[in-house]
Amino acid sequence: MRVDPRLYRADNAKNDQTRILAMRMFLRMSKWARNPPSAKRVKLVFGIVAICLLIALIEWLGLWPDWATTQKARFR
Repeated sequence: MRVDPRLYRADNAKNDQTRILAMRMFLRMSKWARNPPSAKRVKLVFGIVAICLLIALIEWLGLWPDWATTQKARFR
């Protein structure tokens, strides 16, 4: 039996890490499917996301006040 040399290339380590992360996410999803978050927690998360989107929209429209804007830092 001949071993494929492509299996031992350095970029395969990245693929292995991706597979491990995917496996971890599937485990987390199965945990959530067995024990879903409460309605209160879901509302809290959606509320925080809505507030963040509202702030981004206000800034994008140019309505964000100047006193709440930071100055761009100059790196030397």
